[in-house]
Amino acid sequence: LKRMHSLGCRYVSFGVETGSPRMLKRVHKGITVEQVRRVVDWCQQLDLRTKLFFILGLPEETLEDGRLTVALMKDLKPRIDQVALAAGCSIMPGTDVERFAIERGILPRDFDWTEERYYPENRMNNRPVAVPTLLQPGLGLDELNRLKFEYYGTGAINWYNARARLRALRSPADLWNLARVAWVFVAYLARRGRRPPPAGVSESTATPES
Repeated sequence: LKRMHSLGCRYVSFGVETGSPRMLKRVHKGITVEQVRRVVDWCQQLDLRTKLFFILGLPEETLEDGRLTVALMKDLKPRIDQVALAAGCSIMPGTDVERFAIERGILPRDFDWTEERYYPENRMNNRPVAVPTLLQPGLGLDELNRLKFEYYGTGAINWYNARARLRALRSPADLWNLARVAWVFVAYLARRGRRPPPAGVSESTATPES
């Protein structure tokens, strides 16, 4: 990092993916949470701007794993410039995610990638509408959105996002899935109102990227 800085580098992006030690091993990331913290500290000392990428919904991930990711993002937020959070893992052909989805019965074994499909639940969740999302027992769209709200707070729903989702409505299925997102957000607000935030952690008001 020092060498990069001396050559003019001023912005670094990292694909952290998850704050769960178990999931870091599961996806063969080859890093630890402590290493992530250390590198972020080094970047801060060198005055390097940083952007960290995370994803919720990896194969075998649980709600508790997702909470560890949210906790890490909140902890690092004062020391980094930007977070990119994907709430959902796309299933792509020829990947470990596809193999996992077939093994767990999430995708049928005879799934045909040449057949055009439409996933209405993806449209209201900023997901590719023609690509299946890995939705697992205990970590479906509602849980993924809940975790997203836990990080972004009320900033997850702003006028820009609300208008974009309303403009994206194409069918009754879209309306139903938008209502689900709204219900999860209302439930989040109710939970937040019943408990104080953790000491030293303020609610993020950043605009979500995904």
